[in-house]
Amino acid sequence: MSFNTLVEQSDNALEALLKGGAPIAAAEVAGYEFRGWNMNALTTLIGTRKFKKGFYQDPQTGSFWGYNVRVQQGSIDDPWIALPSEDNPDRFYFFGVADPSPAGLYANALVVDYRKWPGNLVIDPVRYTVDYLVAPEPPNKDLLLGKSYSESPLGRTFLGYFALERYNPTDYHGPDNGNP
Repeated sequence: MSFNTLVEQSDNALEALLKGGAPIAAAEVAGYEFRGWNMNALTTLIGTRKFKKGFYQDPQTGSFWGYNVRVQQGSIDDPWIALPSEDNPDRFYFFGVADPSPAGLYANALVVDYRKWPGNLVIDPVRYTVDYLVAPEPPNKDLLLGKSYSESPLGRTFLGYFALERYNPTDYHGPDNGNP
């Protein structure tokens, strides 16, 4: 399966792939940025259809974290170009990363949890986003399927599916602002 064929799957097919997908360890994604495509076409209106998601390990604590990168929007066939530039990407909406756990919604999934990042404001709706990631075609850990939810004290709301593909290595190890 390719990145392009993954994003063309129906919601029923995506859910089956998510439930049957192979687990991914945080260590397998740390040190890389993945190009991402939100399958919900409405994300085109808010400029988040295309994005990058990066992962790193805190060198002092050993904890795993991640971030999003703004990219130039366009078709799925256009390159993923970081904004404002490749040399100075805008990293934002940081999150914690936890290896698959049987206590989670998807026991086989790597959990990306924006609630874990201390700098995400309580009043920001993105703070309550939780993503579940699997490799839809084991043993290919370069292509990932994600499912996003808003998980707050008010309940859990499905936000959409997205695809990730390993795109470039990164030596980024976190912001210099006191957060992880």
